Amino acid sequence: MEHIDVLINNAGGTFPMVPAAETTAHDLRSAFEINTIAPLLVFQALWPLLQKSLRPKLIMMTSSVGSIADMEPVPGGAYGPSKAALNWLTRALHLETKDSGLVTIALHPGWVQTRAGQFVADQWGFPSEPPDTIESSVEEMLKIIDEASEETSGKFITQKGQILRW
Repeated sequence: MEHIDVLINNAGGTFPMVPAAETTAHDLRSAFEINTIAPLLVFQALWPLLQKSLRPKLIMMTSSVGSIADMEPVPGGAYGPSKAALNWLTRALHLETKDSGLVTIALHPGWVQTRAGQFVADQWGFPSEPPDTIESSVEEMLKIIDEASEETSGKFITQKGQILRW
């Protein structure tokens, strides 16, 4: 392999979506290993190949549950803080590599009808399945990824193109 044009870090683990006061140290450590540390290590390992691309893109799959400014009104358990930390790393990598041409985005796929999405719906007592289909989420995310540029780099974006606050 000579280069990588787009790296999509899609790490995510499901943990009990309990209030912060009930989040265990074990769940917090596990969530950070999967949702924060692993994506950073993957980026570090593949950064030399990204640097060889003409238009490299780093997409960190995140969640609105990781927003501090617009915190969801539901318990985020260990998942929320681990995604908030991933968002911080995404922004830091943008600032540290912007002169190299790397486009870096924290991308929220929506609340998708996956096993993990249903787990969260069940944890929150949501009366139906998550609102976003896999097909619509993927279609919308691919558009965001394809159109990602210096203008959108360093941003926290939904699959619909809405800019979220960190």
